[in-house]
Amino acid sequence: MKKVLCFGEVLIDFLPDEDDGTSFKPIAGGAPANVAVAIAKLGGESFFVGGIGSDNFGRFLQKQLAAYRVNTDYLCSFENSNSALVLVSLDDNKERSFNFYRHDTADMRFRREDFQEESFRQADIFHYCSNTLTTEELTQTTLAGLKLAKQHGLLVSLDVNLRLTLWSEASVLSSRLLECLPHTDLIKFSREELVYLSEQVGKSADELVAYCLATGPSLVVVTDGGNEISVHTREYRVIHQAPVITPVDTTAAGDAFVGGLLYQLAENNIGVQEFHDLLLQQAAVEKMIGFATKCGAVTCTRKGAFPALPGRGDIQG
Repeated sequence: MKKVLCFGEVLIDFLPDEDDGTSFKPIAGGAPANVAVAIAKLGGESFFVGGIGSDNFGRFLQKQLAAYRVNTDYLCSFENSNSALVLVSLDDNKERSFNFYRHDTADMRFRREDFQEESFRQADIFHYCSNTLTTEELTQTTLAGLKLAKQHGLLVSLDVNLRLTLWSEASVLSSRLLECLPHTDLIKFSREELVYLSEQVGKSADELVAYCLATGPSLVVVTDGGNEISVHTREYRVIHQAPVITPVDTTAAGDAFVGGLLYQLAENNIGVQEFHDLLLQQAAVEKMIGFATKCGAVTCTRKGAFPALPGRGDIQG
C-alpha cells in the first residue's frame, strides 16, 4: 500500500454545544490533518507534516494525531508559539462557517527548511490545501514542498478548501493557486470555489476546469454538498450522484471525501505512473469516486472532525 504525506495546518475546532450556542467544545481538526486521519482510520498509512505550538493545545493535537495512527515524526514544534483556533458555527441546514484565530500561529511559521527530505522518501502521495498559500512566505514554503514531492516522484493532490477570511489579499489568491497547478496531479474544488475562482480569472467554470487539465492536473473533481459530483479527465467527464442523507455536521465532509479518494489510490498502489493509466479506466475511477462520496456522506451524519471520519467498516462496498 502507498503512503500519504499531508502538509498544512492542524488546529483546534471549537464546535458549538448542542444545547447552548455560546458554549464550545475543543476538537482536533484542520483540513490536511483531517485527510491524514481519514486515511489512517480507513486502514491506510499517513504522515502529517506542519507546525504545532508549544502550548497545551499543540500537545493535545499531536496526541490526537498519534491516537488515530497518523505518523507525527515530521511535525515541527515551535517554542513560544500558539496553535491555531477556529470557532465553527452551524446553520439550520448544518452547514458550517468559520471564525479563525490564526495570527502568527505555529502552522504559519513553518518554512521550507523545516521540511525533512526523509518524509518525502518514505511517502508516495503528497497532499496539500490552499491555506498554506495565504501569505507569500507560506506560498514559497508550499512551492518548495511541491518541488520536493516531484523530485521524489510523488503523486500530488490539492484540495482547494478555500477560506476567504484567512486571506488579507484576496487579489493574489487565484495567481498563487494557478502557480501550483503545474506541480499538481489531481485537484478538488467545491462548486462554490470553482465559480468564485473562475470569476477571479475571467473564465467560465468549464473553462477553468479545462485550463487545469491543460496546465497540470489530469483529474479534476468538483463536489457540491449533497448535489452531484462532476469528475473531469482529459478523456471524459462523469457525473456521480451523492447519497441522500440527513446532515448533522458538514465540517469535515470534504476532507473525508479527499481522504477516501487518496486511501483508494494508496490501497490500489497507484503512484504517478499508475495514476495516468488508472484515468483511462473510467469504471475504476467511478468506483473510487463512489467510495469517497460514501466517506463524505457518513461524516456528515456525525459531529466533529477527527471523530466524525469513518472507519473502513462504516463504508459498504
